[in-house]
Amino acid sequence: MSGLPKPIRVERRMWVCMRNDPVLPKAEIRLVRRTPMDGGPTIEQYRVITWSIVPEERRLIGYYWTLHEANAAVLYDVTVPDTVVQGQDAFGAYKAAAGMRAALDMGVPTPDSV
Repeated sequence: MSGLPKPIRVERRMWVCMRNDPVLPKAEIRLVRRTPMDGGPTIEQYRVITWSIVPEERRLIGYYWTLHEANAAVLYDVTVPDTVVQGQDAFGAYKAAAGMRAALDMGVPTPDSV
């Protein structure tokens, strides 16, 4: 299946695709039955949508004939090199939460230090 991570099957007819984020899926693939626009017989295709915790924010990527094609349609996010955080504040390409780190850097007492 190319160099992309394989989709993870979560239901009989549904998979999730992981890309940049190590915890949240990038997309959802679902095997669906649909009637073509020309009114022909019902067909089965893989529907790919972006994944979001908020269902209203999900967007259609497309319909594909194979799971391989559907997975290939899910791309990685391109990170801008200047935005990649490094050092102790880094977790891959994602910046650590600022709350405790900022408090420690400013010398603000924290619950553990009182």
